[in-house]
Amino acid sequence: DIAATLHNLAAIAHRRGDLQTAHDHYTRALAIKDKVLGPGHPECAITLINLGALHRSRHCPEQAHAF
Repeated sequence: DIAATLHNLAAIAHRRGDLQTAHDHYTRALAIKDKVLGPGHPECAITLINLGALHRSRHCPEQAHAF
């Protein structure tokens, strides 16, 4: 599905160091998952965890803590 593909593309971008692209893809994936599955779904949690890790990679601990 589209959300899973976006999530995977975000993970690849994150590993490559393309943090803005990773953020954009994770954010889009999360929006889709929230709408389709509901915000409390475990798939949403996985994307939120990865967004937190991304913010930590960007040296933004305040934003990382939010996730």
